[in-house]
Formats: sequence, structure tokens, C-alpha cells
Amino acid sequence: MSIIKMKKMTVQCPEVIERIKDIKGVYTQKGVENTVFFVAKLQKQLTDLLDKENCQYTITDIEEVDHPTVMLNNCQFIRPFGSLLTNHALPLYGDLDPTGFYAICFCILFGVMFGDIGQGFILILIGLIFRKKDNFAVFSRVGIFSMIFGWLYGSIFGNEEIIGEWMQEHRLAYWRFGLLERKNTEILLLVVAAIGIAMIMAAVVINIIDKAHHHKQKEILTANNCLPALMFYMMLLLLSGQVLGKAKGKFTLVLAFLLALANAALLLKQGKWKYLTGSIIKYFSAIMAFLQVGCFALAHAFLMYIVYYIAGLIPDISVIIIIAGNAIVMAIEATEVWHQCSHLILSTLHGFITDKEEH
Repeated sequence: MSIIKMKKMTVQCPEVIERIKDIKGVYTQKGVENTVFFVAKLQKQLTDLLDKENCQYTITDIEEVDHPTVMLNNCQFIRPFGSLLTNHALPLYGDLDPTGFYAICFCILFGVMFGDIGQGFILILIGLIFRKKDNFAVFSRVGIFSMIFGWLYGSIFGNEEIIGEWMQEHRLAYWRFGLLERKNTEILLLVVAAIGIAMIMAAVVINIIDKAHHHKQKEILTANNCLPALMFYMMLLLLSGQVLGKAKGKFTLVLAFLLALANAALLLKQGKWKYLTGSIIKYFSAIMAFLQVGCFALAHAFLMYIVYYIAGLIPDISVIIIIAGNAIVMAIEATEVWHQCSHLILSTLHGFITDKEEH
């Protein structure tokens, strides 16, 4: 999961540059003459060609001011998500590649909001049929997570009884999380909030590593999307454990208090109370945004409940209603969930990896 290393070559033979440009992995930059950027592993191939043509050239490492074409280097599972990310923006050369973070978060959030074994299987088939197109190949990835969460919800094409009855018939232990059960609503919202905090903290860690790589130690300590954010969410987790009774004791409260104090001190280094309050509002609003995930999960389950309720009212055409209902819900929900996943993750990346004050 990284950006492919590239180099810069200055060639004194314009006619040779035209031939080099046709090689896959070689790129030119508009307005820069006699210079190409190439994938580092092509160096021997290019130098052999230039030596054969008796052409003078110089090869140098890419500097920050060059801004070369960025090529992402990810494993096969993650690779299709690169096109989704690059539709919005490409990371700068030398920065960390967030595609892996984007892919994992996208799959988890999609599974939570669109948990259904049958519908997830359909998504996998769509992804396999159109696997040569990156956007469609993503379906096969998110479909796996839809099936995983569908098993947890006990839902297959919206029916929440088939799996339980089959498991009971074969005397197999089975527990499912009923989305529409009243007692589970609060648990669901707490779980998605916890998922949101985990994803935000992961983004903060990525940002800290990236700034350390660029020797920006001062910003690690003071930027509201670096160490202060990490301490705030750690404090929040400690307090949540205290409230839920999972982490009792004075030590937890003292540690949470010290984290809050250190967080405030670092943010106040910016010199303004407004910066402190603005940062805290940002931290809380980021968590609140993830509560939408739980709402979408409930909406998906409720829509399928309506489909089966209508099918029960008209038994003669119940099969047609169930098939049509599944198709309609899949078309509507999959589109909305897709958009919501992308929006949430990009907001997290922009808020906790890209520092607005810097650009």
C-alpha cells in the first residue's frame, strides 16, 4: 500500500523522448521539455535504449517541486478502490497512500448499512461479471462484507426467519442481532459511534506518521488533527468505558482528565480560545456523522420489512412482490449507501489527514 517510486530523466535527444513516451510507466509533464518521469523499475530498460542511441541523459530523484504523475501500488483486493479515491483527489508524491484506509472503511461501513446475505451475493456476482471495470469490481468486495453482516443480522433477501429456522432444525447454535428490536437500537448507535471513533483515530495516526515523515514534529503536537485529536478520542473511549461499567476506578477518570488537560493545553498553543472550542466541535461532529450509518442500517431493515408485509397482504403474487421489492430496495439503498460511505470516509480523510490551515 504505497505510491510507486518514480524518477526523473532529462534527455538531450527530442526524437528519443517521443519513443520513450510510448513505453508504459513513462510520463511527461506539461510545459517541461526534454524531461520525463518514469517508474523506477524501468531504469535499466531506458538506459539500455539511450546508450544504444548514444543519447546523453541524466537521471535524478524526484524533488517535491516536480509534482510528477502519481501511481498507486496496492494489492488486488484494494486496487479497485483507487479509482474511487482518485476521482476526488490524488495524494501528492511522497505522501502516504490512503487507499488502503479508504477500502477497509468503505467495506465495513457498507456491510453495516447493507447487511444481507442474499443481496450481498448478488453484489458479488455483479462485481465478478464486470470485474474489468474498477467501479464495478468494488461490488464484489463490499458484497463479501454485506454477506458477513447479513449473517450477523440473520437476513437473506430481507427474510430474517429462514436462517434461524434452518439452524434450529439442524440443532446448531445461532445468535443474530435483530436490527428492528427496540432494545438493540441504542446498542447499534453505540457500535457505529465506536466504529467511527476507531476510523477517525486510524486517520489521525496516518496523519501523524505522514507529518513525521515530512519532519513536521511541531505540527504533530499542535495541529488539531494530530496528537490533540488522538488524545481527545482516547479520553472519550475511557469515559465511555466508565459510563458503560467496563472500566471502573479512579485511575480511568484521572487518566481521562489528564488527557483532556493535555489536549486543551496543546490546542491553546495556537493562542485562541476560539481554536480550542472549534476543534472540540469538530471532534464531536465527526462522531455524530457516523451515527447516520446506524440510521441507514435500520432503514434497510425497515424497507425489507415493508416488502414482506405487503407480500403477506397479497399472497397470490407474494413471490413477485418479494422479487420486485428486493430489486427496488437494492437499487435505491445500494446507491445511497455507496454515496454515504464515500462521503463519510472522504470527510474523515479531509478533516483528519488534510490540514485545512496548511493549504
